[in-house]
Amino acid sequence: MNAMTLVFVALCVFALAYRFYGLFIASRVLGLNPKRPTPAVSMEDGHDYHQTNKYVLFGHHFAAIAAAGPLLGPVLAAQFGFLPGALWIIVGAVVAGAVHDMVILFASVRHEGRSLSLIAESEIGKRAGTLASFAILFILILTAVDTGTRVGRYMLQEMLGKVIPKFDEKKWMPGIAVTSFIFTFSWGYLVYTGDISTIWPLFGMSNQLLATCALIVGTTMLLRMGKTGYAWVTLVPASVMLPIVMTAGYMNVVNNFLPKKLYLLVVLSIVLMVLMSLVFIEAFVKMV
Repeated sequence: MNAMTLVFVALCVFALAYRFYGLFIASRVLGLNPKRPTPAVSMEDGHDYHQTNKYVLFGHHFAAIAAAGPLLGPVLAAQFGFLPGALWIIVGAVVAGAVHDMVILFASVRHEGRSLSLIAESEIGKRAGTLASFAILFILILTAVDTGTRVGRYMLQEMLGKVIPKFDEKKWMPGIAVTSFIFTFSWGYLVYTGDISTIWPLFGMSNQLLATCALIVGTTMLLRMGKTGYAWVTLVPASVMLPIVMTAGYMNVVNNFLPKKLYLLVVLSIVLMVLMSLVFIEAFVKMV
């Protein structure tokens, strides 16, 4: 089959999904209101909250969505044929990826521009938010030096600030130095001791677990908003992704890390899956 045929089909599906499914989520599920001020407007302080040109903002969102994480999986899946990757890019992007990005962005704006862990704390509870914070820290270590040292240190400072209040001061130089060192060292150690067959599978599992966590939190948010009839929009993809990713994590530990005696990666994988499982249990209790 000519590759252009597949590209044409994908473009048609994305165009239809954007026009109809995206509009359905925006108007019926989330109830977007363009007249409602965002935190960048209502809480503008020239530092953390600042109005940005819409074209620049679009560029940031586009770059974040089209990053290496969502693309790497389908590329690696190509070794099993073109169909798994094609289905993930076309179907998965519509019913899971795009929904995840849209819902978590909406939730962040509704929660004063907060991160996923703080949204989880607000929607599910403080304990779930703390568990989500720990899980996100593991994921950030596995993504990139840029993310790990900037976003990651904010997360770590936020957590340590609950024990040592001084860490809550984001401009406190000792706090910046300590948290930056932890993340940079952790990433460097993983790169030094591993390779693409060990780091990327762990990153892929953690990346998809984080997305599943966001969809679960989004489901609880919709329930709290009184949108019970539309909760399936986030609950269905989350319910499909969770067993798949957990199974992949188990197989990665048993068939990849343990035979190579990579015990650090074994511990990271198990801790990550346990933390996320606890978050899901908290969310389920909240739902029922």
